[in-house]
Amino acid sequence: MTTKADPHALLQDLQQLSEEGRDRMLMLLPREAIAEAFKVALQFNDSSGGDGSGTSMIPEKRMQQERRPPVRYDSPLQSRDPIASDATIKEEAEVITIDDYDTVEEDAVVSEGSPRPVQFNLSGTNNTAEPSVAPRSPYRTRAHGRRDEPTNGRANEELIDLPILLSILGLHGKVTMKAIDHLPPEVQGELERRFKRMWSLNEHRQKGYSRIASEPEKFLETPLCIRDICTKGKPTSRQSEVFRTQDNVSADDRCVKAKEPCMHLIVQTYAPTLRMVPLPEVERYQRTWTDLEFWVRP
Repeated sequence: MTTKADPHALLQDLQQLSEEGRDRMLMLLPREAIAEAFKVALQFNDSSGGDGSGTSMIPEKRMQQERRPPVRYDSPLQSRDPIASDATIKEEAEVITIDDYDTVEEDAVVSEGSPRPVQFNLSGTNNTAEPSVAPRSPYRTRAHGRRDEPTNGRANEELIDLPILLSILGLHGKVTMKAIDHLPPEVQGELERRFKRMWSLNEHRQKGYSRIASEPEKFLETPLCIRDICTKGKPTSRQSEVFRTQDNVSADDRCVKAKEPCMHLIVQTYAPTLRMVPLPEVERYQRTWTDLEFWVRP
């Protein structure tokens, strides 16, 4: 299992996490990535004369640089592929293709927000491709406030703008993950508007989403979707069944009834990422992934 990732960036990420966050992240990383990062740490220690002195293992110049955004590449996906049923997903091995996101090779691991990490087979076609469109950095912060109410002089909180991947179901249990930017602009805008409306509806939900965005490593093992975390709800019976089988193939009942996109927190190339899952099969009948009704009720 290999990934093409910068061990310096990995060390920098780990140093900025809490001790608990580091432990969780190390459990999710492939051994090869950990080994490369450890080699870099030893090389830096040797170059400094073996005296740790509490200094960072990342060179000062690299620490001052901005975190590198994910490298994206394009792989064609037929928008009219036959849509597999949820039953088909359960019966056949799930194969995921990461499209237009950070380049990965076969057998990489994606961690779902479930009791145990979910392992997928990932395949890429171009390990040297340059970004075609600059992706939104998962580390970029932005200010936000109440959507429909004044802040009454309250300072806006700073949140991490988490990137969104679409989990697109295809034939024979194949799942392709694409950046949300591949949707038509009006569909992408409506999905993002509904998602923001969900977490910014009231102060209680804003605080819940703030915890997710500022410390995502604490929520990687929860079986709840983002909406349930924000509302501090309990899993529905159907949602509990989905997580028992580790499918995560379609939206849970609460998100469906609320007409809001259902998202789960995962780790993709060391970065916290939101994975949007489509409506259940009966709801998305004869719809394709580029349609709004594939993801939410109209």
